Amino acid sequence: MTKPNILFLVIDSFRADKFYGDKKTSITPNLDKLLENGVYFSQAVSSAPASLPAVSSILTGLYPFTTLSLEGKVYNLKRDIPTIGQKLETNGYKNFATIPKILTLMNLDHVFGSNIEFYEDELTLYDGVGEQILRTIDKIRSAEPWFYYIHLNDIHGQAVFNKEIIPEKFHDEKLGKNQYERMISLMDVWLGKIFEKLEFSNTLLMITADHSSDVGIFDDKLEELYSTSKKNIMVKKNSIIRLSQKIFSKSPESFRPIRTKLSNRYREKRDSIIEERRTPMLESIEETEDNVYRKRIMKNIVKGTAQVFDDRFMIPLLLYGWGIKKNRIIKQQVRSIDIYPTIFDILGCKIKDKIHGSSLVPLIDDINMEENPAFFESHLNVIEGITSNTIGIRTSESKYFRNKDFSEKNVNLFDLKNDPFETENIAKSNKELVTNMEKLLVQIYNERFY
Repeated sequence: MTKPNILFLVIDSFRADKFYGDKKTSITPNLDKLLENGVYFSQAVSSAPASLPAVSSILTGLYPFTTLSLEGKVYNLKRDIPTIGQKLETNGYKNFATIPKILTLMNLDHVFGSNIEFYEDELTLYDGVGEQILRTIDKIRSAEPWFYYIHLNDIHGQAVFNKEIIPEKFHDEKLGKNQYERMISLMDVWLGKIFEKLEFSNTLLMITADHSSDVGIFDDKLEELYSTSKKNIMVKKNSIIRLSQKIFSKSPESFRPIRTKLSNRYREKRDSIIEERRTPMLESIEETEDNVYRKRIMKNIVKGTAQVFDDRFMIPLLLYGWGIKKNRIIKQQVRSIDIYPTIFDILGCKIKDKIHGSSLVPLIDDINMEENPAFFESHLNVIEGITSNTIGIRTSESKYFRNKDFSEKNVNLFDLKNDPFETENIAKSNKELVTNMEKLLVQIYNERFY
């Protein structure tokens, strides 16, 4: 059987409801064409709200609690865990990647070798990343079959251009109701250029996201709050701190304890100043905003905390091209950990390693498949981030989560059918369901294959 090329496109922070559905206001003819001729999963769930743990799950078919190890202050992908790229390489594929710098922290060199190109985290397709990708596609044509992993940051963060040259259409409200959706419209233009380079009769395309984002639902007021809060947490280093860091950065190794003490002292002072600035903003939101959902979004803008609400976890998942039936929207809940086994099932290859994910090929082939629960956690990229320290389980009907370390702390249960915004905690009145969900959660959490 001929082996297809595989283009694996991860668009950082892409919300499922902004990729497809009646909540989307961006103009995306190129993505729409794929939707009309591919298979789309409208209820795909990520494993984590941050890039490193989320990507580790996608590449391994395993949940973050299995895939990550702490190296210094950063969570890295364990080198002894098989990944999509490594498995494809054993099947004759040549691996390539174009990724933002932050993903270089993940030990991806053992997945892609020297064929990794990176770009500055704040850059978009319009800042040279698009041209970089087109050049890579031209280069890898002679390396078929290839697996090319692209990770785009265009709608990450505030979804803005960080360069001085900003396309005029970025402010055209016909392209979307907010910055996020207008950026998607502009991104689609470049995606069209990339897709034109490919022959889909021998290329399998998969598009997904690492995690979702609150930014996709921002209005003018929330965008302004985001900008204001970001300015508030910018603490400039005074001249003494800057001079001290410059001196000690060039000092002998024996001065390390002094450098560490200086760094910790500065960090404590900085965090104290930031907290003083945040407090009145949070108090104002609490007093003036009545809508529970909107209040939660606003507070998280001011003090970004890794939480486990659907705004950060519902991602798109699209398959198109080689071996894919046309024009199907699958509404059943699936998970990002299912991507790995699905790719290999489509290729007709077996995975012998134990993983948490399951192939979605039965659903693609119109065969009934029992819905699998989705495990998730508030895992961050680094140990110093602000997290709710939460783990949970989701089905298409209910969502349960609690404190990672204490099962009776921060217990939440939501009826997703009647309360999609997760505003009414019904845990106390549904103890039997809480017990059942907890058993399921513990069962999955104990499945540590590595």
